This record gives sequence, structure tokens and C-alpha cells, in this order.
Amino acid sequence: MLSDQFPADMSAQEAQNWDNGRRCAALQGIHHLVLLCVYYWTTGVTSKLMVHSEMNESFLRLVVISTTLRHSLLSSSTPTLKPNELGGNTSRAHHMYALGWRMELVNSLVHFGLDLMELVESQVCTQEVGLAVLTKCLDDSLFRAAGWPDHILWNTYVKRLVFYVSRSSGENTYLRDLLWTVLYPAFKEYIERKKDHPRKLSESIVRELSALAFDFVHLSLLDLVVKANNNVSRGAEPPLDLLEFFAMDPKVEFTVRFAFLGICFAAPDSLKSILQSLTLCDSNVQGAAWRLLTLWLAYCLLVRPAMEDRAQNHLNSFEHLSAVGSQMSTYFPADLAGLFGDVDAEMTLLNLGAKFDQLDTFQSKMVYKSQVVTHLAKLCSFVCNCCSPSSTAKDEMVGLEYCQIPGITQETLCSTGYRAVSLLIRHCSPLLYSTVVTSGMNSSPLEQLLNNFVLPRQLYEWDKLFSKTVPSLDGSPLQIIVTECMKEQLSEFTMGLAQLSWRSDAYIGRVIRDVIKLYYIHLDSECIASAVLNSPTAEFRAHLLHLAMQEAVNEQTASEVELRHDQGSDHRKRKALTKWLKFGKLVHEGTHSLEGLQRDAPFIIAPISLWVKKTDFEEWTTRDMWTECNLLLDTYRQAVSVISATEVRKNIIEQTEIIGRCQPSLSGLCTFLGIKPS
Repeated sequence: MLSDQFPADMSAQEAQNWDNGRRCAALQGIHHLVLLCVYYWTTGVTSKLMVHSEMNESFLRLVVISTTLRHSLLSSSTPTLKPNELGGNTSRAHHMYALGWRMELVNSLVHFGLDLMELVESQVCTQEVGLAVLTKCLDDSLFRAAGWPDHILWNTYVKRLVFYVSRSSGENTYLRDLLWTVLYPAFKEYIERKKDHPRKLSESIVRELSALAFDFVHLSLLDLVVKANNNVSRGAEPPLDLLEFFAMDPKVEFTVRFAFLGICFAAPDSLKSILQSLTLCDSNVQGAAWRLLTLWLAYCLLVRPAMEDRAQNHLNSFEHLSAVGSQMSTYFPADLAGLFGDVDAEMTLLNLGAKFDQLDTFQSKMVYKSQVVTHLAKLCSFVCNCCSPSSTAKDEMVGLEYCQIPGITQETLCSTGYRAVSLLIRHCSPLLYSTVVTSGMNSSPLEQLLNNFVLPRQLYEWDKLFSKTVPSLDGSPLQIIVTECMKEQLSEFTMGLAQLSWRSDAYIGRVIRDVIKLYYIHLDSECIASAVLNSPTAEFRAHLLHLAMQEAVNEQTASEVELRHDQGSDHRKRKALTKWLKFGKLVHEGTHSLEGLQRDAPFIIAPISLWVKKTDFEEWTTRDMWTECNLLLDTYRQAVSVISATEVRKNIIEQTEIIGRCQPSLSGLCTFLGIKPS
């Protein structure tokens, strides 16, 4: 009967004479017949009958018919509507009809695949017979007709199929080629972000997809071994390329990337085969080690800390992570294995920066820097892509607002991202910054971090709005968690920038100036005080104090000039003075040496001296302000009065002269401090 309905030379186009629903029903029935034949074949009881030409011919005929039907349904899966059918009830009815048979088709394909795997995975079926069955029953029409459906069992089926094929010796090229040429591209497309139609994947689906991604990596590794042993070419993606794609590529769903990195590094055994295979088969072991190190840093700096805040943490402890890192270091070249240190991400970054400082020649430094920045640039892009609060990232539909991970709050992701950025800038800024940008990059990795986290675009927009309106307006264009993270990590940022040529490099000088200005105006003076106290050198500390002093003087001048006739002028002056007094008090309390107080004196005293000289000072200040002003003045004047070191005295005089040239109204600061210029 089937032969009459489906002649041997029948094409997929001719099969379309049947409507879609009828073809789906016929396909389902034929799938049952195919499974029945496979059952008798795999049980071994009647396996000899399958060798019989007539029975084998019937089985193959069923397979051909099922392929023909799938191809015909595949060509019908994207129906073309006439222009007048694009709206109205006709198109909706057509859509519902198409949706109905489409769901029926997918359901039939999924269950056929699962039932087939059940038979070949049975104990009575040998691996050889199972592979032969799959080779006969599966072709590209099955996977192309299914696409990558949102069926609850589809991922389960594909995972079982990939695992089964990966267990084979590698001689079965047909099934492997089918996985790489048809199934993998569909999987790759499915896990890519749909910017126009964002979706929320459940945590269970994400685990399945990330586990399947790791299975593809494992399959690629096996193919790599076969290729190395047999000297044959394969169509599989290189395993390291797959690792980087699933973990770092911005086109992949955020949730899949996080979960995939968790699978890679959550247990020591998960990476063992990868590390062994890479050392055996990858000719560039050094490059492979750097690429894996970058992935490990992405996991340690961002994924693992963010995951730890979840209510049900199924990832590893720090000791477990240490075991993974120790295992990695045993496979790495000696010069890279030492970078792991105590198997802590911060220590690794510190070692990366320290090695750069230890190199003797300029040429060796540049070679090392070129090697490191190539890989750390990917890490910086990963952090920016997932955690950036900047509106520039939002314009590209990436960043903090779009990275939604089940079980991880936006606050956790933000604080984790800022912590990762602070470590990168503090320990690796000389490696990440270059005045010459390499090909393929719009800016250096350091500039990317600064623009996305340290100085997000909203901060500049806020400043423009602030300068054009009454600066008492409430609200901030940045979320509270973002501004809190910016303030908390500022001292880490400035310690990293201090390692660069901030005196001679115009860009770095402008960044530091903008940071102090915008943070002082729009965040608070407390974070600036912390940055000053944590300055690595006295010269850099003086530079930050000078910049902060300029902003305090600018606020004092603005309150006098711009708002002279405004009733809110006194309020603004009190606010400006209170901010500076808070700053001065924090710097004073955090300074534990007399010489430190003496060097800071010109900068702390300068704005206060301007305020107290005003004739209306007593009118708008409070008693507490008076007390705090006098306390700071007396403290720093007393410190300066007992200067014994000539070098310190000379430094203070130079600083007061510089301040006087920048602010003519402060030209008498040296005398105000009780120092006579020499």
C-alpha cells in the first residue's frame, strides 16, 4: 500500500499533493514502522532477517519515504502569503493552521529520535549495530525539518545523540559530519541572542543548553585526537574556538555563557581531557594556554563571584576552584604555570603585571605586552558586554540592563563587574593601555573599561545638565548601585592610573582630571579622599589634592558669581563648604605622619582661606562650620609651623606658587600658612 502511495521515484514536490496534516500523520506512521524494524534488528533475535534482501529492502524503502515526506514538509514550513492575505482573519487562520501541523511535526520527530536512541542504547544492541541503525535512519531532513524547536525533550534527544556518537571510535564519519554540518549550526543559531525579540530562558533550559555546548566541545576534542592519530581532516570546529565562542562571544545568550563557564571550571575533572588533548594535539601550546587562562580569569573574576550569591549555589568552593587551577598549571608551560600563584584571580593579575615590570629591555616588554593584551582584550570585552552600566552599551543592547541571569540580581552583577574591572585596572593598566591601537580594535582595553565603568557617558551628560540648570535638581541618570560601586572602587581605579604616564600622556591626564571633577561634583568627596589616601606616591597624591582643590574653589566661585542674586545662594555655599570640610577631615584623619600633613596643607587650606576672607562669611555659615574651619586651619598651620626638613619646606612653597598661578586669588597662600618664601 505504501509503495502505491509513494512510488520509488516520487519527489518531495510531488508529495505536496497531500495537505500538511495528512503528511504529518503519514510520517508518524512510517516512523513507527521504522522503529518496529529497528526493534527486531537490534534485539538480535531476528537480526539475521534484516540481512535478507527483501526485508532490508523494505526497511530502506521506509527510510526513503520518511525522508521524502520530511523534505516536502520542510519546503512547506515557510508558506508564502499573498499581499492581500497579510492581514485579517484569513492570515490568522492560516497561521494557526500552520502552527498546528508544525507542532505535530516537531513532536513526531522528537519522539522518533528518542525512541530510536532508546533502542540503540539498549544492552542487547552493540555499538556497531547502533551506529549502523543511526546511519540508515538519520539524515539532514530530520534536523532541518525540526530546526531547533522549543520542545521540552529536544535538547535531551540531541544530547543523547551527541554522547552516543562521541563514544564511537571516530570511524563513522557520516554521523559526525551530520552533527557538525547540520545540527551544530542549528544549535549555534538557537543560542544566539535575539536582540529584536529578547527571550527569557528558564534555568533548566540554560543548564541543558550549556551542557550540550560542552558536549560539542568534547566531541571536537575527540575528533581532534582522531585527526592527529590518523592524519585525516575533519569538518569539526577546533575545541578552543568552541570554548571561546560559547564562553565569550557577545552573540551568545548571556545565561548560556555564564552556565557554560560554570560547567568548564566547576569541577577539576571537567577540564582534564581538554588540557591533556591540547598538550598532545595543539601545536601552539603556549597560545592554547593563554586562551584557557583568559577563560579561567573570566570565570574567576565574574561568573563564580556572581553565582555565589544565589540562594542555591551548585558551584564549587574556593578550595574546589584552587584544585582546578592547580590542575591547569600542571599542563601549562613553565613560564605560564608560575602566573597562577596561589590560584587566585587577583594574584594571577598581579603576577601578569609584575612579570612586565621585571623584563629588562624595551623590546621584551613590548613582545610580552602584545601577547598579553591580545588575550586580556577578550576578557575586558566580556566584562563590558555583561556588566557595563554605560548608555553606550545600552545603545548596542548589551550591558547591565540586558544581562539577565536567572538567580543573579542586577545589584550582584553590577558589584561583581566593578570589582573585576578594578582589579584589571589596578594590576594590569600598563598592559591594557596603549597609545597605538592594534588592528581590529577601536580603542585599547583600558579605554574600553574606563568608558564603560569609570566614566560612563551618563556622567558627562549629567554634568552638562547640571551646569545648565539649578544644581539642586534631584535624581541621577545612574542607578544607586552603580554610583555606589563607582565610589567604592575609585581608589583602585586611581592606583592603576597612577602607574601610567599621567604627567605626559594627555589622554590619561584628562581621564584623571575628569574623574576627580565629576566624582567630586556628582558623587561625593568621601571617595576622592579615599583615592588621595591610597595614592601610591606623594607626587600623585599632591596631583589628586590639587585637582580636588580646584573643584572646591570652582564651586565657591560659582556660588558667588552665578547665583549672587539667587535666594538659594547661601544654601549652595553651605553645601560646598560642608563637602570640602568633610573631605579635609577624612584626609586629615587618614594621614598618620607629620610630613604628610605638611605636604597636604596648601591644598586643604586653600579653599577654606577663600571662604573665611569673604565679608559675608559669618552670615551664611553655622557655628559648627566655624568650629570645623578653625580646627582644620589650626591643625595644618601648626603642622607647617614645625617644618624641619628643607625639602618639605621647598615643596610646600612650590605648591603654593603653583596654586597662586592657577588661582590668582590664592597668591598669598604661603603667607596665610605662616611661611616666608625663601
